[in-house]
Amino acid sequence: MTIHVPLNIPDVGEIGCHSGGRPRDDAREQAILDAAIELLCEVGYDGFTVDGLAARARASKATIYRRWPGKAGVVVAAIRRHKSAVHVLPDTGSIRDDLIELLRDQVCSPKSFDVAILLGVLRAMREDDELATLMREHVIDVHVESTQNLVRRSIDRHELSDQIDVETTVEIMWSVMFAQLIFFVRTPDMDLLTDLVDRVVMPLLHR
Repeated sequence: MTIHVPLNIPDVGEIGCHSGGRPRDDAREQAILDAAIELLCEVGYDGFTVDGLAARARASKATIYRRWPGKAGVVVAAIRRHKSAVHVLPDTGSIRDDLIELLRDQVCSPKSFDVAILLGVLRAMREDDELATLMREHVIDVHVESTQNLVRRSIDRHELSDQIDVETTVEIMWSVMFAQLIFFVRTPDMDLLTDLVDRVVMPLLHR
């Protein structure tokens, strides 16, 4: 049996938001973030503008800027809410199955991003320091930490040795996954995920 525990992800409204002002309308904020995801999927990060978002969400630019200071903030908030809606911390009782399920949720779920969209955001991070900082803090670090927590939980239940280098193992796993998706343009399916876990991650965990 698989037990799903929601990830502890902070409120997306906190990303670069301005303090004070009017009370936040959660439904309106959700509508703006949903529109941001739609626009990002259609035009990519480079083509994404606050003007375009305002038109898509039928909101004023002032409403958007009241919540987020600019393009990077609203895009990262949208990505984080979009991904956190489906991401959970699996607990199957097996680290192998936990990792496969976590990878499936993060790269193969219906709400996962197209590789081209992800590549566009990653490329933009090299040129946009604000975007890079927000993505690392609010998206990348959250999911890296969740993977580390899976491994540490297996150590606590004595499935794995406490001598494992958790941080390096998780970094290798995600590096190989992104290399497969971006550089080799492989379709993220269950065969790919299982192969990654069985041939790369598990040997590292059991060294």
